[in-house]
Amino acid sequence: MRIVSRLILGIAAALLATAACRPQPAPEAWATAAPPPAGEQAGEATTPVAPPLPPRQGLGPEQVTQTYYEWYIANTIARFEGLSDLDGVLQAEGYLAEALVERIVAERAAGLVADPILCAQDVPRSVRVIEATTEGSSASVLLGTSFEGQRLQVHLEEGAQGWQITQVTCRPGQPEGAAAAAPSVALAPLEPGWVQYHNQEYGFAILIPQDWAVEELVQDPHLPPIGPPSLRLAVYLTPPQPEGAASAPFAIEFAIGDEDELRDLYGAPTLQEPLEIGGLPAMREVEELGNDLAVVRYVLAHPRFPERRVTLLDPISGFPERRAQAEEALAQFDRVLASLRFVD
Repeated sequence: MRIVSRLILGIAAALLATAACRPQPAPEAWATAAPPPAGEQAGEATTPVAPPLPPRQGLGPEQVTQTYYEWYIANTIARFEGLSDLDGVLQAEGYLAEALVERIVAERAAGLVADPILCAQDVPRSVRVIEATTEGSSASVLLGTSFEGQRLQVHLEEGAQGWQITQVTCRPGQPEGAAAAAPSVALAPLEPGWVQYHNQEYGFAILIPQDWAVEELVQDPHLPPIGPPSLRLAVYLTPPQPEGAASAPFAIEFAIGDEDELRDLYGAPTLQEPLEIGGLPAMREVEELGNDLAVVRYVLAHPRFPERRVTLLDPISGFPERRAQAEEALAQFDRVLASLRFVD
Protein backbone atom coordinates (compact mmCIF):
# COMPACT_ATOMS: atom_id res chain seq x y z
CA MET A 1 0.00 0.00 0.00
CA ARG A 2 3.06 2.30 0.00
CA ILE A 3 2.39 3.30 -3.57
CA VAL A 4 -1.11 4.45 -2.65
CA SER A 5 0.25 6.97 -0.15
CA ARG A 6 2.67 8.39 -2.70
CA LEU A 7 -0.06 8.62 -5.29
CA ILE A 8 -2.21 10.52 -2.79
CA LEU A 9 0.67 12.94 -2.27
CA GLY A 10 1.00 13.31 -6.02
CA ILE A 11 -2.72 13.95 -6.41
CA ALA A 12 -2.56 16.57 -3.66
CA ALA A 13 0.38 18.26 -5.36
CA ALA A 14 -1.48 18.33 -8.66
CA LEU A 15 -4.59 19.78 -7.01
CA LEU A 16 -2.54 22.50 -5.34
CA ALA A 17 -0.91 23.31 -8.65
CA THR A 18 -4.30 23.57 -10.32
CA ALA A 19 -5.65 25.80 -7.55
CA ALA A 20 -2.72 28.14 -7.92
CA CYS A 21 -3.22 28.28 -11.71
CA ARG A 22 0.39 27.29 -12.25
CA PRO A 23 1.27 27.96 -15.91
CA GLN A 24 2.19 24.99 -18.07
CA PRO A 25 5.84 24.71 -19.13
CA ALA A 26 6.54 25.69 -22.69
CA PRO A 27 7.49 22.82 -25.01
CA GLU A 28 11.00 24.22 -25.35
CA ALA A 29 11.51 24.06 -21.58
CA TRP A 30 10.70 20.36 -21.39
CA ALA A 31 12.77 19.43 -24.39
CA THR A 32 15.89 19.57 -22.22
CA ALA A 33 14.41 19.72 -18.72
CA ALA A 34 16.55 18.63 -15.77
CA PRO A 35 16.08 18.65 -11.98
CA PRO A 36 16.52 22.16 -10.52
CA PRO A 37 19.76 22.85 -8.63
CA ALA A 38 19.48 22.24 -4.93
CA GLY A 39 19.99 25.89 -4.10
CA GLU A 40 16.94 26.86 -6.19
CA GLN A 41 14.44 24.47 -4.70
CA ALA A 42 11.79 25.68 -2.33
CA GLY A 43 11.85 24.65 1.29
CA GLU A 44 14.41 24.90 4.03
CA ALA A 45 17.38 22.57 3.65
CA THR A 46 18.11 20.21 6.50
CA THR A 47 21.42 18.57 7.39
CA PRO A 48 21.12 14.88 6.53
CA VAL A 49 22.59 12.02 8.50
CA ALA A 50 24.89 9.91 6.37
CA PRO A 51 23.78 6.26 6.08
CA PRO A 52 26.17 3.61 7.40
CA LEU A 53 28.74 2.36 4.91
CA PRO A 54 28.41 -1.43 4.53
CA PRO A 55 31.40 -3.77 4.42
CA ARG A 56 32.70 -4.05 0.88
CA GLN A 57 33.34 -7.80 0.99
CA GLY A 58 31.18 -9.49 -1.64
CA LEU A 59 30.45 -6.27 -3.56
CA GLY A 60 31.43 -5.97 -7.20
CA PRO A 61 33.38 -2.97 -8.54
CA GLU A 62 30.22 -1.16 -9.69
CA GLN A 63 28.58 -1.66 -6.29
CA VAL A 64 31.70 -0.56 -4.41
CA THR A 65 31.92 2.61 -6.51
CA GLN A 66 28.23 3.52 -6.34
CA THR A 67 27.97 2.70 -2.62
CA TYR A 68 31.06 4.66 -1.64
CA TYR A 69 30.17 7.73 -3.69
CA GLU A 70 26.60 7.91 -2.40
CA TRP A 71 27.88 7.56 1.17
CA TYR A 72 30.65 10.09 0.54
CA ILE A 73 28.20 12.68 -0.81
CA ALA A 74 25.98 12.32 2.26
CA ASN A 75 29.00 12.49 4.58
CA THR A 76 30.41 15.53 2.80
CA ILE A 77 27.19 17.40 3.48
CA ALA A 78 26.71 16.09 7.01
CA ARG A 79 30.22 16.27 8.49
CA PHE A 80 32.39 18.96 7.01
CA GLU A 81 32.70 21.81 4.56
CA GLY A 82 35.43 21.82 1.95
CA LEU A 83 38.49 19.77 2.83
CA SER A 84 38.74 20.59 6.53
CA ASP A 85 38.08 17.09 7.90
CA LEU A 86 38.64 14.45 5.25
CA ASP A 87 40.59 11.77 7.11
CA GLY A 88 37.76 9.74 8.60
CA VAL A 89 35.72 9.92 5.41
CA LEU A 90 38.59 8.81 3.20
CA GLN A 91 39.65 5.84 5.29
CA ALA A 92 36.22 4.45 6.27
CA GLU A 93 35.79 0.70 5.76
CA GLY A 94 38.82 0.47 3.48
CA TYR A 95 36.95 1.47 0.33
CA LEU A 96 39.95 3.57 -0.74
CA ALA A 97 43.40 2.05 -1.13
CA GLU A 98 45.97 3.34 1.36
CA ALA A 99 48.17 4.73 -1.43
CA LEU A 100 45.23 6.79 -2.77
CA VAL A 101 44.51 8.19 0.71
CA GLU A 102 48.16 9.16 1.14
CA ARG A 103 48.21 10.88 -2.25
CA ILE A 104 45.06 12.85 -1.47
CA VAL A 105 46.43 13.93 1.92
CA ALA A 106 49.62 15.13 0.22
CA GLU A 107 47.64 17.03 -2.43
CA ARG A 108 45.54 18.64 0.27
CA ALA A 109 48.69 19.75 2.12
CA ALA A 110 49.94 21.26 -1.15
CA GLY A 111 46.82 23.44 -1.40
CA LEU A 112 44.31 21.30 -3.30
CA VAL A 113 41.08 23.28 -3.77
CA ALA A 114 38.68 20.88 -5.49
CA ASP A 115 37.36 17.79 -3.73
CA PRO A 116 39.62 14.91 -4.87
CA ILE A 117 36.80 12.34 -4.80
CA LEU A 118 34.08 14.46 -6.42
CA CYS A 119 36.43 16.48 -8.66
CA ALA A 120 34.43 19.60 -7.90
CA GLN A 121 34.17 22.43 -5.40
CA ASP A 122 30.43 21.83 -5.01
CA VAL A 123 28.64 18.64 -4.00
CA PRO A 124 26.57 16.86 -6.68
CA ARG A 125 23.14 15.54 -5.85
CA SER A 126 23.84 12.01 -7.07
CA VAL A 127 26.08 9.73 -9.12
CA ARG A 128 25.34 6.91 -11.50
CA VAL A 129 27.37 4.20 -13.24
CA ILE A 130 27.54 4.80 -16.98
CA GLU A 131 29.93 2.04 -17.95
CA ALA A 132 32.03 -0.58 -16.17
CA THR A 133 34.76 -2.93 -17.40
CA THR A 134 36.58 -5.65 -15.50
CA GLU A 135 39.77 -7.48 -16.52
CA GLY A 136 40.95 -9.99 -13.95
CA SER A 137 41.62 -8.18 -10.70
CA SER A 138 41.37 -4.68 -12.22
CA ALA A 139 38.24 -2.73 -13.01
CA SER A 140 37.28 0.71 -14.30
CA VAL A 141 33.94 2.40 -13.63
CA LEU A 142 32.80 5.52 -15.49
CA LEU A 143 30.54 7.69 -13.32
CA GLY A 144 28.22 10.51 -14.24
CA THR A 145 26.98 13.00 -11.67
CA SER A 146 24.03 15.34 -11.38
CA PHE A 147 26.32 18.08 -12.74
CA GLU A 148 25.59 18.11 -16.45
CA GLY A 149 28.38 16.56 -18.49
CA GLN A 150 30.61 15.69 -15.52
CA ARG A 151 32.39 12.33 -15.79
CA LEU A 152 34.67 10.56 -13.28
CA GLN A 153 36.76 7.50 -14.10
CA VAL A 154 37.18 5.33 -11.02
CA HIS A 155 39.83 2.59 -11.04
CA LEU A 156 39.69 -0.38 -8.68
CA GLU A 157 41.79 -3.38 -7.74
CA GLU A 158 40.60 -6.60 -6.10
CA GLY A 159 42.42 -7.82 -3.01
CA ALA A 160 41.82 -10.31 -0.22
CA GLN A 161 39.20 -8.05 1.37
CA GLY A 162 37.40 -7.21 -1.86
CA TRP A 163 37.51 -4.37 -4.37
CA GLN A 164 39.23 -1.08 -3.46
CA ILE A 165 39.27 2.25 -5.25
CA THR A 166 42.86 2.98 -6.28
CA GLN A 167 42.50 6.08 -8.43
CA VAL A 168 39.98 8.72 -9.48
CA THR A 169 40.56 10.47 -12.80
CA CYS A 170 38.69 13.75 -12.84
CA ARG A 171 38.92 14.29 -16.58
CA PRO A 172 39.03 10.87 -18.20
CA GLY A 173 40.55 10.81 -21.67
CA GLN A 174 37.71 11.06 -24.18
CA PRO A 175 37.00 12.89 -27.41
CA GLU A 176 35.90 16.50 -27.21
CA GLY A 177 32.17 16.64 -26.63
CA ALA A 178 31.94 13.03 -25.43
CA ALA A 179 29.91 14.13 -22.44
CA ALA A 180 27.13 15.02 -24.81
CA ALA A 181 27.55 12.00 -27.06
CA ALA A 182 24.59 10.58 -28.90
CA PRO A 183 22.49 8.16 -26.83
CA SER A 184 22.94 4.42 -27.37
CA VAL A 185 19.23 4.05 -28.18
CA ALA A 186 17.41 6.33 -30.60
CA LEU A 187 14.86 8.60 -28.96
CA ALA A 188 11.24 8.31 -29.94
CA PRO A 189 10.41 10.84 -32.68
CA LEU A 190 8.64 14.01 -31.62
CA GLU A 191 5.10 14.61 -32.86
CA PRO A 192 3.08 17.83 -32.99
CA GLY A 193 1.61 18.51 -29.56
CA TRP A 194 4.20 16.36 -27.73
CA VAL A 195 7.38 17.34 -25.86
CA GLN A 196 10.36 15.32 -24.70
CA TYR A 197 11.23 14.86 -21.03
CA HIS A 198 14.92 13.86 -20.96
CA ASN A 199 16.41 13.22 -17.52
CA GLN A 200 20.16 13.31 -18.04
CA GLU A 201 20.90 12.56 -14.41
CA TYR A 202 19.12 9.20 -14.48
CA GLY A 203 19.56 8.39 -18.14
CA PHE A 204 16.10 8.04 -19.65
CA ALA A 205 13.75 9.99 -21.90
CA ILE A 206 10.03 9.90 -22.60
CA LEU A 207 7.46 11.84 -24.63
CA ILE A 208 4.61 13.68 -22.90
CA PRO A 209 1.59 15.55 -24.31
CA GLN A 210 2.43 19.24 -24.04
CA ASP A 211 -0.82 20.09 -22.25
CA TRP A 212 -0.12 17.71 -19.36
CA ALA A 213 1.10 19.29 -16.12
CA VAL A 214 4.47 17.97 -14.94
CA GLU A 215 5.63 17.91 -11.29
CA GLU A 216 9.11 16.59 -10.51
CA LEU A 217 10.43 15.46 -7.11
CA VAL A 218 14.09 14.49 -6.77
CA GLN A 219 15.81 12.61 -3.95
CA ASP A 220 18.35 15.19 -2.83
CA PRO A 221 20.77 14.86 0.10
CA HIS A 222 20.34 18.60 0.68
CA LEU A 223 16.59 18.19 1.31
CA PRO A 224 14.21 15.87 3.20
CA PRO A 225 13.69 12.52 1.41
CA ILE A 226 10.85 11.99 -1.03
CA GLY A 227 10.50 8.33 -0.03
CA PRO A 228 12.64 5.25 0.67
CA PRO A 229 16.35 5.61 -0.19
CA SER A 230 15.98 3.45 -3.31
CA LEU A 231 13.48 5.91 -4.81
CA ARG A 232 15.51 8.62 -6.56
CA LEU A 233 12.96 10.44 -8.70
CA ALA A 234 9.19 10.83 -9.05
CA VAL A 235 7.62 12.70 -11.97
CA TYR A 236 3.85 13.27 -11.79
CA LEU A 237 2.00 13.73 -15.10
CA THR A 238 -1.49 15.22 -14.85
CA PRO A 239 -3.69 15.32 -17.96
CA PRO A 240 -6.30 18.04 -18.32
CA GLN A 241 -9.33 17.00 -16.27
CA PRO A 242 -13.06 17.48 -16.95
CA GLU A 243 -14.55 20.13 -14.69
CA GLY A 244 -15.31 18.64 -11.28
CA ALA A 245 -13.27 15.47 -11.88
CA ALA A 246 -10.69 14.35 -9.31
CA SER A 247 -7.12 14.86 -10.46
CA ALA A 248 -5.27 11.54 -10.66
CA PRO A 249 -1.74 11.94 -12.08
CA PHE A 250 0.20 9.26 -13.86
CA ALA A 251 3.71 8.92 -12.45
CA ILE A 252 7.21 7.93 -13.54
CA GLU A 253 9.45 6.69 -10.73
CA PHE A 254 13.15 5.89 -10.96
CA ALA A 255 14.65 3.58 -8.33
CA ILE A 256 18.00 1.89 -7.74
CA GLY A 257 17.90 -1.35 -5.80
CA ASP A 258 17.39 -5.08 -5.86
CA GLU A 259 14.13 -7.01 -6.09
CA ASP A 260 13.51 -6.80 -2.34
CA GLU A 261 13.89 -3.01 -2.36
CA LEU A 262 11.49 -2.76 -5.28
CA ARG A 263 8.93 -4.74 -3.31
CA ASP A 264 9.47 -2.42 -0.35
CA LEU A 265 8.40 0.40 -2.66
CA TYR A 266 5.34 -1.18 -4.20
CA GLY A 267 4.36 -4.38 -2.44
CA ALA A 268 3.67 -7.72 -4.11
CA PRO A 269 1.45 -7.45 -7.21
CA THR A 270 -1.74 -9.44 -7.57
CA LEU A 271 -1.02 -10.08 -11.26
CA GLN A 272 2.11 -9.93 -13.43
CA GLU A 273 2.24 -9.99 -17.22
CA PRO A 274 5.45 -9.79 -19.32
CA LEU A 275 5.41 -7.50 -22.34
CA GLU A 276 7.70 -5.30 -24.44
CA ILE A 277 7.98 -1.51 -24.26
CA GLY A 278 10.20 0.42 -26.65
CA GLY A 279 11.94 -2.78 -27.67
CA LEU A 280 12.79 -3.67 -24.06
CA PRO A 281 11.34 -6.41 -21.86
CA ALA A 282 8.94 -5.05 -19.26
CA MET A 283 6.45 -6.26 -16.68
CA ARG A 284 2.87 -5.11 -16.29
CA GLU A 285 1.81 -5.43 -12.65
CA VAL A 286 -1.64 -5.06 -11.15
CA GLU A 287 -2.10 -4.44 -7.44
CA GLU A 288 -5.72 -4.97 -6.43
CA LEU A 289 -6.96 -2.65 -3.70
CA GLY A 290 -10.40 -4.21 -3.21
CA ASN A 291 -13.89 -3.11 -4.32
CA ASP A 292 -12.90 -3.52 -7.99
CA LEU A 293 -10.12 -0.96 -7.60
CA ALA A 294 -6.53 -1.50 -8.70
CA VAL A 295 -3.28 0.32 -9.41
CA VAL A 296 -1.50 -0.69 -12.62
CA ARG A 297 2.24 -0.23 -13.06
CA TYR A 298 4.77 -0.96 -15.79
CA VAL A 299 8.30 -1.86 -14.69
CA LEU A 300 11.40 -1.70 -16.91
CA ALA A 301 14.95 -2.50 -15.87
CA HIS A 302 17.95 -0.84 -17.50
CA PRO A 303 19.35 -3.26 -20.13
CA ARG A 304 22.92 -3.02 -18.73
CA PHE A 305 22.23 -2.19 -15.08
CA PRO A 306 19.25 -4.27 -13.94
CA GLU A 307 19.22 -2.72 -10.47
CA ARG A 308 18.02 0.53 -12.07
CA ARG A 309 14.29 0.50 -12.69
CA VAL A 310 11.81 2.89 -14.23
CA THR A 311 8.23 2.29 -13.09
CA LEU A 312 5.29 3.98 -14.79
CA LEU A 313 2.18 4.13 -12.63
CA ASP A 314 -1.35 4.18 -13.97
CA PRO A 315 -3.89 5.24 -11.28
CA ILE A 316 -6.78 5.59 -13.75
CA SER A 317 -7.50 2.38 -15.67
CA GLY A 318 -8.04 0.41 -12.44
CA PHE A 319 -10.65 2.89 -11.14
CA PRO A 320 -13.97 2.65 -13.04
CA GLU A 321 -15.12 6.23 -12.36
CA ARG A 322 -11.79 7.74 -13.35
CA ARG A 323 -11.55 5.50 -16.41
CA ALA A 324 -14.93 6.66 -17.69
CA GLN A 325 -13.76 10.30 -17.57
CA ALA A 326 -10.26 9.80 -18.97
CA GLU A 327 -10.44 7.65 -22.10
CA GLU A 328 -8.36 10.11 -24.13
CA ALA A 329 -5.73 10.39 -21.38
CA LEU A 330 -5.43 6.58 -21.21
CA ALA A 331 -4.91 6.40 -24.97
CA GLN A 332 -2.19 9.05 -24.70
CA PHE A 333 -0.59 7.19 -21.79
CA ASP A 334 -0.15 4.14 -24.04
CA ARG A 335 1.91 6.33 -26.37
CA VAL A 336 3.85 7.75 -23.43
CA LEU A 337 4.74 4.19 -22.43
CA ALA A 338 5.87 3.26 -25.93
CA SER A 339 8.21 6.27 -26.09
CA LEU A 340 10.36 5.36 -23.05
CA ARG A 341 14.06 5.04 -23.84
CA PHE A 342 17.20 4.53 -21.73
CA VAL A 343 19.73 6.94 -23.17
CA ASP A 344 23.00 6.49 -21.22
